[in-house]
Amino acid sequence: MKQDEDAPLVSVIIALYNGVTFIRETLYSVFNQTYLNFEVIIVDDGSSDGSVALIAEHFPDIRVIRQSNQGAAAARNKGLSAARGAYVITLDQDDVLSPDFIAKMAERLAKERVFGVVANGYYIDSEGKRLRKIMKSRVKSFELKQMCIVNPIATPSQVMMDRIQLLELGGFDTELRGSEGGPVAEDWELWIRILKRNRLVLVDEDLVSYRIHESNSFKKFDKVLISELKIVDKAMADVRSLNLIKGYRYLFYSYKVVKYGSDYKGGFMALMKAVKFNPRLLFQPRWHYYTVYIMASYIKGGFFH
Repeated sequence: MKQDEDAPLVSVIIALYNGVTFIRETLYSVFNQTYLNFEVIIVDDGSSDGSVALIAEHFPDIRVIRQSNQGAAAARNKGLSAARGAYVITLDQDDVLSPDFIAKMAERLAKERVFGVVANGYYIDSEGKRLRKIMKSRVKSFELKQMCIVNPIATPSQVMMDRIQLLELGGFDTELRGSEGGPVAEDWELWIRILKRNRLVLVDEDLVSYRIHESNSFKKFDKVLISELKIVDKAMADVRSLNLIKGYRYLFYSYKVVKYGSDYKGGFMALMKAVKFNPRLLFQPRWHYYTVYIMASYIKGGFFH
């Protein structure tokens, strides 16, 4: 495909940790782009499953930077420091881009001159089957106060950002990982910092597939909740009531642990904590919906089994 010589370089940064199962499909989706002026930087975060060897065999020209296991945030930041592009994408090792992802996102980012642009798309399962839409609401841009309540961006793979602005902001927060490692919500914290100073704009086209499977952080609710509560205390005191936000964190947690983990006791306890932090939730339709959902799920799946 012919392309304008002035098209900005885009850096695709992939934090890799034991990603042998899906990394080949992810990389094929990158190299199948209609946009030609991009570089790929993989930061291996201490993999031990043969994923680095697979990349060397099938994609020998990709630049791979290796480090001891420090978490995705540190790996993304190392890739960011090595990147040369005007724009960057921090692509997860198991997600898939549509062929025109970079072209459409780079065009919109150049036009809008904002911090970043966010694509829509679908959740997919381990086999690549579409499950549901990532974002159903049609927002043109993301608001800081609403982002504090709920993060509609499912994965950093949806976002293309201005590299210089991201460097000036300090990249991803590596302190959220904690001593035990594991999944964190460092992307949510980054979106909040971005929205305090600039804008994120939606490109409402289905350009990315976010894969849900047993090995990623989607279902590790307890660790994610702990990280989210740390972020609330650290980043949101100047935006909204901390108790209000914590109430919503427990509310969303109650739904997830029942829907995806069948933890009925945990769901009920989280509902009570949600109201303790934010009594106004009792007047929210969502709280009543979650309460009915958890009770119905318990009757159906817990009480009779």
